Parts: sequence; C-alpha cells; structure tokens
Amino acid sequence: MEPTSFWKNPEGVELAIYESLPPSEIKFVAYFAHGYTGSLHDFTNLTVFINALGGAVFLHEHFAHGKSGPYPKDHPKRCQIDK
Repeated sequence: MEPTSFWKNPEGVELAIYESLPPSEIKFVAYFAHGYTGSLHDFTNLTVFINALGGAVFLHEHFAHGKSGPYPKDHPKRCQIDK
C-alpha cells in the first residue's frame, strides 16, 4: 500500500498518510493508530471489512516508521522492527 499523501508536522518531518475509501457512499469513518511494534499492514483485513460496510479508513505512519521521515530506512534512529 502506498501513501495517498504526506502531512508535514511542525518540525518539518513528513508523515505518510493512507486512506481507503468504500466503493459506494461513505457511511462512517475509522481512524487507525498502531502501537510501537505495529504497522498499517496489521489492518489490511479489517480495512477491507470496514470498506465493505461503507466505512472510510484513514491512518498514518508515525515518525521514523514505514514511509514517514525523517531518517533513511537503514538509519540507527529509525524504528527497525521486522515482522
């Protein structure tokens, strides 16, 4: 899944934003937040289910996680948890 946009926080770091919209009219909105060892991929099946019910799903990747900045993927200050 690729980010649909990026949001720049007050420190100038871009955080990856994701959205998944239902095939028809939006009936409700869900915003997912993952923990330290989580990722957006933990929500794949739930996102499909919520979209089927008419829900729009939004989430972001935290600072130094996934496709969010500011460090390159191999930087020691980056979250390095592998699943």
